[in-house]
Amino acid sequence: MSTDPTKKLNALLKKLRGQYTELAAPGVTPEPPDEIDPYVHQLMFSMLCWEASTGQARNALKRVRESVVDYNELRVCVSDEVAHIIGDKYPLGLERAIRIRTTLNDIFNRQHGISLKHLAEASKREARQYLDSLPGCPSYVAARMCVVCGLGHAVPVDERLLDLLVAEHVLDEKMTVEQGASWLEHHIKAEESLEVYLLLQAWSDEHGHAPKRDKRPITLQTQAPPEVKHEAKAESKDSKDAKPAKAASKVRAKPEPVAKKTKTKPRSGS
Repeated sequence: MSTDPTKKLNALLKKLRGQYTELAAPGVTPEPPDEIDPYVHQLMFSMLCWEASTGQARNALKRVRESVVDYNELRVCVSDEVAHIIGDKYPLGLERAIRIRTTLNDIFNRQHGISLKHLAEASKREARQYLDSLPGCPSYVAARMCVVCGLGHAVPVDERLLDLLVAEHVLDEKMTVEQGASWLEHHIKAEESLEVYLLLQAWSDEHGHAPKRDKRPITLQTQAPPEVKHEAKAESKDSKDAKPAKAASKVRAKPEPVAKKTKTKPRSGS
């Protein structure tokens, strides 16, 4: 049996093409109202897809749309409220809620509103750099936005997919999600990236498992905005009226590596 990871990848994709013959289009349901920027709507769906299944994300997005008028209202909710709206048992609920609020606040600070329409006019490099620079936004989300919205070549990878690819000996067990995504991007043609993403996502939806760290304290890097570092401990209802932290536009918050309860060596992810 070949140990070449490139051959392993090609064999895996051939197998997945046989299993998932009717790939769902990367649309978002429910669709956004006319007044909501479709890029922001896709960003929100991507934040919900990260470390979760597509089905879970669709149900959570429906709850969000039923609970708030728009994403600006979601931005000013405290994280506990956001986590409750998404679903009390949603994977990485509180961490996800903090990331969503942090990302939306940074967009609001930069664009003076909740809008990403400028990405349509940006170069592929500028679009990716902007998305990567959003604090709280996982690399999976930035990559998914690029491939789904036609903003550039990317292959979204989260811990769910990373574990599956390691089990198939496509990626090394010591790789982080960023390293795994970079390797895949170098071995998958740009014109095939959307199909490959849909195949891998369908596979992850069926067999993937989210990392279990909801009950652990949420610790983000020290350079993260104060809002992000301390939200997990307590939030005052007065924060609805507080101005977003200006520092949020300068850094991107990532969780520190957390040991996973598997037989393989622990990896970090974002």
